[in-house]
Amino acid sequence: RYTRNFLPQVPSFPWLTYMEKLQSSKSFRRLQSSGNAGRFSDFLAATKPVEELYDLDADPDEITNLAEDPAHRQTRERLRGELAEWMLATRDSGFLPEQQLMEAEKSAGSIREFCSDESRYPLRRLVAGEPALDDPNPAVRYHAVLRSTDSAALHRQLAAESDPDVRAALAWSLGEIDTLSEVIESEHEWSRVLALNVLDILGDAAKPAIPLLQRLAEQKETPQNLYDRWLSQRILTRFR
Repeated sequence: RYTRNFLPQVPSFPWLTYMEKLQSSKSFRRLQSSGNAGRFSDFLAATKPVEELYDLDADPDEITNLAEDPAHRQTRERLRGELAEWMLATRDSGFLPEQQLMEAEKSAGSIREFCSDESRYPLRRLVAGEPALDDPNPAVRYHAVLRSTDSAALHRQLAAESDPDVRAALAWSLGEIDTLSEVIESEHEWSRVLALNVLDILGDAAKPAIPLLQRLAEQKETPQNLYDRWLSQRILTRFR
């Protein structure tokens, strides 16, 4: 089985409030905090590998990732190519963060119509996996940010960037809580959800945002703030 993780920053075992009540989750958290997770170390890591490859006959529990094993290079490259072909053939919309996805639907009448147009949705550049920070398309910039390790370039991009999803991604990569807070207080509903989810993933690093989260959690519920309120309440449970 081959898996390509386009958002490796999202852990395999994220914090989910209802799941944390399960005994199995509690056991995994204890194992995670022990610093000796053994064969579950990849599953409990803070990030995922970009590629995963498992021999399901020899390893049905998918414990040993063979993606970097030279003996399996040809298999990895073949499956990587097959996945790319399928994504292009189906015009996979999964590269669009939700705010951009909603705006795409409004502009084109449907997500399918928007994504069928390579000039508006440059899927070939996205699938190729080499996006540029200065790309004119915000979806490409979003993924370029999340793949970049050039802190100086990311800071330069943050100073120039206007798209709220890309700003949230930049804040994610740089650990910029102030920028995440700015996006959370913006008018862009789904960018707010993205920024709140990033705070959730950042864990203890999100503590400076506690006053903002408390304010959002305590506000009167409306259709417009439903997700802001719920996510803020969920994140705050981690700090109690």
